[in-house]
Amino acid sequence: SFGKPHPGSINESGLLSSVNLPVAQFPIRDSLPAEIIDTGKLSSLQLESIVHASQRHQTILPSQMRAGFFIGDGAGVGKGRQISGLILDSFCRGRRRHVWFSTSTELRLDAERDLTGIGCHVKVIDGCRELDAHTKTFGLA
Repeated sequence: SFGKPHPGSINESGLLSSVNLPVAQFPIRDSLPAEIIDTGKLSSLQLESIVHASQRHQTILPSQMRAGFFIGDGAGVGKGRQISGLILDSFCRGRRRHVWFSTSTELRLDAERDLTGIGCHVKVIDGCRELDAHTKTFGLA
């Protein structure tokens, strides 16, 4: 475990706490700037989920697709910060394509806040029309 403690009080159900996590072996310190970890921009709880998600993303499925990871944390854990940390880790490792879907267009500002809050200054494309307009600019075509 590393990083600063999570600022909020988090409750974990008995059933969930009875499940053993896989051993965390992903070298997150190789990619994330030390400042993010040392200053608490991402808490130890958030870093733990980023490590496990990143570790899972290293798995290539029989279909040759990269494995995914579901973040189902409740309110107050910082899912936006966790997703931002995943994007920053991948970006630092040379993976430049990321998709972050939200149920509401108002959440774009939250996504931008969480990304810039940890020092990840990537372009956030809001909606399919803007994606179409920027596809060639960003080399996504």
